[in-house]
Amino acid sequence: MSKSVGNVIDPHAMIAEYGSDTVRLYMTSEVGVGQDLNFSDDRIKSIHNDVLANNYGNLVNRVLSLWIAHRDKGETIPVIPETSPAILDIVNDYKNMLGKWINTSRMFIDVDTVLNMANNMLNTTEPWKKSGEEKGKLLVEGIVYVYYATLLLSPFIPEATGKVMKAMGIKEDTKLDDPILIDLNTITKPEILFVKK
Repeated sequence: MSKSVGNVIDPHAMIAEYGSDTVRLYMTSEVGVGQDLNFSDDRIKSIHNDVLANNYGNLVNRVLSLWIAHRDKGETIPVIPETSPAILDIVNDYKNMLGKWINTSRMFIDVDTVLNMANNMLNTTEPWKKSGEEKGKLLVEGIVYVYYATLLLSPFIPEATGKVMKAMGIKEDTKLDDPILIDLNTITKPEILFVKK
């Protein structure tokens, strides 16, 4: 892009259209820090709709809405399970890059992997078709996925993840190494995070 050619993209217009979270994620997920970015309106729209609205936003909405409905029926509250080795491997890979902030596009691959794992688990087990203890355990497993996806995404999309952390009772200073301290009895549903464009 060049001022002399006249093909400059106005970041204020991008933020007005998609919001600051989407623009931040687009700029950091496509390339590493300090690298050139080939701007694509189609790609930023895909990041907004596919990654944020569908993959993350719908995951949060499905899991928390289903959990709240299940819990409010007076069902037994399951114990939060230990984090799976697969998630821990991803978290460790992410942490190795977190302090460097060079390969943010690689960090986003870890985030995307957790989101895909979570949605695959839900689509495979279909907890909405289950009941009782089985349903509760599956939904709490989904909450664990939302927890990690939110912490991993928080440097990229702080506004949306801040809303989710508030709804789930996750403290702002929570670290990836901290034990999961979520009160399943007090989880609330956050507002809509991303509206599709």
